[in-house]
Amino acid sequence: MKKNMLMFLFIATLGILSGCSSDTAGGENYFGIEKLNKSKAKDILIQDILDSNVIKNNGVDYGKSDIEIVKLCEAYNILETKDEFTGRFQVFWKTTDGDIEEYIQLTQNYTTEKVANHEAIADRCITDL
Repeated sequence: MKKNMLMFLFIATLGILSGCSSDTAGGENYFGIEKLNKSKAKDILIQDILDSNVIKNNGVDYGKSDIEIVKLCEAYNILETKDEFTGRFQVFWKTTDGDIEEYIQLTQNYTTEKVANHEAIADRCITDL
């Protein structure tokens, strides 16, 4: 009986502790907007946007000063729990002439991707990038 009770307590403790991950908002390993190196992010985003097919196939010779980062938001996967940051940032950008308005994702590792099924978390955005 004691052995069963100890096993139950052990499993219950593990279950509780697994819910206290430090990768969630506010945890020590959480990488959200607050930890983002804005300068590094902006440089990488603008270069990758200029290298994208959207820009290359447009027929206009855009430069760095022609790309405006409108806002950057923490994102969640719409196929999973809403408002749970997935480590991706949804970045909305446009050209200064207004001809192109697009989005791209930035990862915590400062790489860019264009993937579906991610939405911005509205109250976790910045516009001063």
